[in-house]
Amino acid sequence: MPDGSRFAFPPRLMRAAAAAHYLGMSESSFRATVAPQLQKVEIGGMVSWRREDLDAWVDARAGGGAPSAPEAPAGWDSA
Repeated sequence: MPDGSRFAFPPRLMRAAAAAHYLGMSESSFRATVAPQLQKVEIGGMVSWRREDLDAWVDARAGGGAPSAPEAPAGWDSA
């Protein structure tokens, strides 16, 4: 039986340390910059954030959506 430290699927909720790691920043930066902008989920006194909200926060700062296809060099057919 697995020890619970690794899952075959990503967690839906992340506490501050995990959310910060997921976003590639320090926990203090997460708490100061990101956490105030997202709705927290409180369950049994534990405060967490949804992975989907973390992803949306990053997407909004990165221009959102999927990256566009590169344009063909001038003079080339796009077909």
